[in-house]
Amino acid sequence: MAITPVFGLGGQIEEKRIIDVTDVEALLVRRNNDGGNVLYVDTSNRLTRIAAGSGTSMVRVGGRMSMNTNAVGTDANTTKKTLQTYTLPANSFSGNQKSIRISAWGTTAANGNGKAIALEFGSTILHTFNGSYNNLAWTIQAIVARTASSAQDAIASHSIGSAEVGNTHTEPSSSTSSGMTVRVTGQNSIASANDIVAEGMLIEFLN
Repeated sequence: MAITPVFGLGGQIEEKRIIDVTDVEALLVRRNNDGGNVLYVDTSNRLTRIAAGSGTSMVRVGGRMSMNTNAVGTDANTTKKTLQTYTLPANSFSGNQKSIRISAWGTTAANGNGKAIALEFGSTILHTFNGSYNNLAWTIQAIVARTASSAQDAIASHSIGSAEVGNTHTEPSSSTSSGMTVRVTGQNSIASANDIVAEGMLIEFLN
């Protein structure tokens, strides 16, 4: 589909143009005299790539899907509670290797009560850790990648305080044609409010 943009002084496009076509090379921007691709839009596979510096590699464009910085703590009971959550829209994992990176963080109360923190993807627990964490900051991170229409591969890890670190590998089986929910949960061993607080969660889409 040929598009003839209208340029003003300085090369700015002065009129809106819509490229309405399904093609693996719907839009290609390159330097003069075929001096290297700068921007590549594949509407067939819903991908956008940009140049990696002045080399020949093209980088798939991803970015932030969700950022929540509303702190949520456990209640004064011993029931597991969802502290942070985000549901990926259906078909976000429309092809293999499409992935997300999850980062969550928080704190624990200044006491010796037992505390359990977990990261879940759909019905799969990606990673969990527990202990009598006293006034410590914690982080939990994961990468989840599609390997088939209802299969994923995931690696997750945590750190708390200055010493404890752990890693877990899982293979979730969430349906990619429906919404997939990410959750951070907390569970107290003693009925004490805010023994675990999740300060925030970031979801990044890796196209």
